[in-house]
Amino acid sequence: MTGALANARALIIAISAYRSARPLPEAIIHDAKDVAAILRSPERCGYDADKVRTLLDGQATRATILFELAELARLARPDDTVCIYFSGQGWRAGGSEDSVLMPVEADRHDIAATTLAAADLSDALHAIKAALVIVILDACHCGGAGTLKQAFAENDKAGFSDKSITLLANGTGRAIFASSRADETSLGPTLIQSQNARAVARATPERKLAASLS
Repeated sequence: MTGALANARALIIAISAYRSARPLPEAIIHDAKDVAAILRSPERCGYDADKVRTLLDGQATRATILFELAELARLARPDDTVCIYFSGQGWRAGGSEDSVLMPVEADRHDIAATTLAAADLSDALHAIKAALVIVILDACHCGGAGTLKQAFAENDKAGFSDKSITLLANGTGRAIFASSRADETSLGPTLIQSQNARAVARATPERKLAASLS
């Protein structure tokens, strides 16, 4: 069955069970599944089911995330809308403003090979030649999870820095949504993502996902 938004694609990534970093609540996975279901629902957003890809926990390795981003770049057409949703750990070492997203195998002893740097993510987004690329990041400070959002050590910083968010936002046709600024505390993960899910649910096919998140 063809969805009402045949020109829309999505990549949903959620990680709670990290191999080396501190874990996050399992609710993150449940909420990501809910978001994917809402996107696929003909009564809600109407994305074609096979155009909504999910990477959950052990599936969300660095190599697989990069592969799926490359597939979006290969398949997306100039009139497409692309939604990329990441819920998991974001990390900055000490006072650094250079941020990384943490795949499931993230290891502080091998950051370059096991994480996704903001610069690499920006390059991957630039390669997607869709009319609109929406990026939703819940990889920030999380009051509801307490120290769970401190990925490796107490003197490290959770989340994406303002510098990295700005890097991702460079270019036309991009909309970047983060759960909080680098110096703020966001709501707990279940509430954050449930609010995102409700926003998606309110969207009609005509308004599309972008309108529901604006």
